[in-house]
Amino acid sequence: MFDKRKLLYSLTLLFVLLLLSCSTAPQELEQLSYKPITGSILMDEAVVLKSGISVEIRLLDVTIPESEEIQLSKQIIKNPNKHQFNFLLRFDQTDIQPYGTYIVRIAVYEDETLIYKGAKDTQVLTKGFSDTVSETLISVY
Repeated sequence: MFDKRKLLYSLTLLFVLLLLSCSTAPQELEQLSYKPITGSILMDEAVVLKSGISVEIRLLDVTIPESEEIQLSKQIIKNPNKHQFNFLLRFDQTDIQPYGTYIVRIAVYEDETLIYKGAKDTQVLTKGFSDTVSETLISVY
């Protein structure tokens, strides 16, 4: 004959372990799949930091030169209050292929009109390039 309490205890313990494994596994995977690109941006002191200014930082996949670039991540900083500041751009590392080509592109808009851009697109992440960007912005005029 079997003990009903032992059976109930075993089933309860199994159920709790199953719930714990289901509730923590996806969160751990999600946390592990995201990585940051860090950087600093220096804007010309002539830029008047007023309402309506936004800085757009994008991570782009430009692996295939003739095709359209693919945006992997984007951060917008609205109404920056300093001419020099740091940023952290999160991306899903599962989007990154070892032989791919990836760039960070920075642009400054005033009410949706491009006024400044990065002096160059900065290659990152693969082919010996780092996950850090330091960019000085230039006027588009």
